[in-house]
Amino acid sequence: MGDIQKQIQSLERKSSSKEEVEKLNQNVATQTQQLLKSNADTAVKLGELTTKMEQLEAKLEDTNRRLPQLSQQIAETQGDLLRLRNAAAGAPGGPAGSP
Repeated sequence: MGDIQKQIQSLERKSSSKEEVEKLNQNVATQTQQLLKSNADTAVKLGELTTKMEQLEAKLEDTNRRLPQLSQQIAETQGDLLRLRNAAAGAPGGPAGSP
């Protein structure tokens, strides 16, 4: 009778071990799913950031391309203003010719 009880206890221990292993497997599966979702979310965010960086890079290149044109336009406008001021200063009735 003692051998049978020992065998029953041994089977009960093995049974609880199997339940524990099953619980661990379920926990691992759940954590794996969470990690996969997290990785997928991270990949999506990385893709969005990459797209935004490419857009910003394109805008920066466009700005750098336009900058010399704008500098040239400003220089021409300043030259025009200087000529107008000089012409106005030299004209009769202008600020330099007033009594």
